[in-house]
Amino acid sequence: MSDTVGETARRWWRRHQPDAPRPDAAGFAQLRRAVTPVEALMVPATHALDAALAEARPDRSRDWQALGVLAATLAHVRVDAPARRTAAIFGEKRGDRPVLSPLRFQRLLQADGWPARMAAFRRAIAVADGHANVADLADSLLAWTDIARTRWMFAYFGAPSPRAAEPAAEPSEPTEDSAP
Repeated sequence: MSDTVGETARRWWRRHQPDAPRPDAAGFAQLRRAVTPVEALMVPATHALDAALAEARPDRSRDWQALGVLAATLAHVRVDAPARRTAAIFGEKRGDRPVLSPLRFQRLLQADGWPARMAAFRRAIAVADGHANVADLADSLLAWTDIARTRWMFAYFGAPSPRAAEPAAEPSEPTEDSAP
């Protein structure tokens, strides 16, 4: 049975942590310094992630820029919080304000192009003190679509996602028998 993309990315991330048996501290340091997705692709650790993802999901489409953004962003995650979605972490209240302000969250969702997304995600992780759900982040970044962004919006505001919500009742059409 193959792992999900997110769980595969989580395993890759764990292997690079300082407490791992043979951490690749240099690889993660290079990824933290990468400014663009292309620079992240020049780091061997990124190719190790790609190989692991290809093994988990050989049929997945491969977006090299998304891969570079994912590797560089995960290098900034210090604490994996698997019990919550990353957007929910960003929306958590610290005092009377969310970890990530609504304006910054909006900019994150609207970042245009992979280099801008890379910068926005890394800033968001930094503001969240390095906390994120590694698997959720991987699943989302590798399929950054309107559906993923919608799930993030609902999670940020602590609302059930559209899939989890009860379907709305269909408005009934008046029939000939019920017409006045």
